[in-house]
Amino acid sequence: MINDDCLYMILTFINVKDLITCFIVDKTFYKIAHDNLLWKNHINPLWMTCQSHFYNHYKHSFILQKNINSNQAFSSIKNLRVDFTHFVISPQLCQLITLKHLDLSNNKITTIPPEFGNLIHLKILHLDYNEITTIPPEFGNLIHLKILHLDYNEITTLPREFEQLTELQFLYLNSNLLNKVPPEIEKLIGLEVLYLGKNKLTTLPSTLNKLIKLQQLSISNNKITEIPSTWGELTHLQLLWVHDNQLTTLPKELIYLPNLHKIDLAGNLINSIPSEWVDKAYLD
Repeated sequence: MINDDCLYMILTFINVKDLITCFIVDKTFYKIAHDNLLWKNHINPLWMTCQSHFYNHYKHSFILQKNINSNQAFSSIKNLRVDFTHFVISPQLCQLITLKHLDLSNNKITTIPPEFGNLIHLKILHLDYNEITTIPPEFGNLIHLKILHLDYNEITTLPREFEQLTELQFLYLNSNLLNKVPPEIEKLIGLEVLYLGKNKLTTLPSTLNKLIKLQQLSISNNKITEIPSTWGELTHLQLLWVHDNQLTTLPKELIYLPNLHKIDLAGNLINSIPSEWVDKAYLD
């Protein structure tokens, strides 16, 4: 049985500019923070957590879930971070429907339950550095998401419902197990930043030209042999990382992208650069 007194776990809620933020800290860290930081307003009070040296010794999720059930303050929490643990996404967590910013990175999460789709007010979500293999269809309910970190997992595909996330602006899928670009991504027409580096991609869809707001795109560290000429229609593209692939040439259409100012081509099979590219100052 876990002893709360032994753990000295404190769940504190404070109001800062009408934003209710959850601090999960041990007694010592809380006292230092309170004495030296909070009362001086020297801190941007979005996050405070104990790091792994504390949490790794305890089943802290028991404490968190117990307090979710017993503490009414959780009912209006907007920001929560729990990291460097063996955290399990529980039904209790999925009841925190006022959450707007949730960071569950650096845990060993393997499964996202269907109830996760209840968190319909989320705008920023970190699930990076976990062991997630599958995204449930209910993920499509998170229609207000703007920033989504799914990098450093073991994801092989996305559900069809993922295309419902039309407010998404930043999508990070680096370091997963994707062997093709999920077709759902082309429906996310609000995307400005898309990272697909370090997957198992060999081909690229021509239909990504539909992402007309895209400004940054990374497809580095894959086994891609060709970039579609239709990408020349990505007129807002500014940064393009294609390094460490198997490209032998680039489509001439990319040359005329009006806002492109950097391309990283290192680690490909390109023997020579056309003179039109040399005149551009953005090549790496």
